[in-house]
Amino acid sequence: CVGICGIDEHLEMDLFAWSEMAAQRILSEQRSRLDRLLMSVNLLFVVAMVITLLMVVLLTRQHLLRQREFKAQEERRQAEAALMESEERFRELAELLPETIFEIDTQGILTFINRNASNYFGYSQEEFEGGMNGFLTISEEDRPRCMANAKRVLAGERIGLNEYIALRKDGTTFPVVMHSTPKFRDGKPVGIRGIVIDITETKKLEAQLRQAHKMEAIGTLA
Repeated sequence: CVGICGIDEHLEMDLFAWSEMAAQRILSEQRSRLDRLLMSVNLLFVVAMVITLLMVVLLTRQHLLRQREFKAQEERRQAEAALMESEERFRELAELLPETIFEIDTQGILTFINRNASNYFGYSQEEFEGGMNGFLTISEEDRPRCMANAKRVLAGERIGLNEYIALRKDGTTFPVVMHSTPKFRDGKPVGIRGIVIDITETKKLEAQLRQAHKMEAIGTLA
């Protein structure tokens, strides 16, 4: 009986030790799993923080880009409004002047001409605005020189006043002087803007003055 009891006690102690070792092993495994879980959670937190920061940066950049775009659009609208106001002012002033004010593109097509031009050249405003070439208002003998001067103006050369014989719709002619300058857009010449002045009366006065000087010279000679 004593021997059997000793064996039972020994087995009980072995079972207790095995149970304790098993419990420690389970606790160790659980602790390892918990550590891995905490590491995963920490890693996920770091990733989430990085993603959040990236989103904040992207949203901030997008907001700044929208602000810049809005500012650029506002500046563009203001520039367009100022340009329209300037062009409207130019057209109003051009209509008030008694001389012919014109604009042509690089091919000579009229893009603007004031209404007083109809009184000088005999064309209607619709004819002027229907894609008419402005060089057709210059006589055939002066047209090549006028076109050559237009190329010089587009090239940036200052040519001052030039005298031509203008051509009306009915074929009659009259003397004019023209002053023109290049018209730019984005730094490139896109046409010519100028003024045409009828000098018919001036020519008559010059002829009368020459005649008077001639008669005076004849009288002095006599």
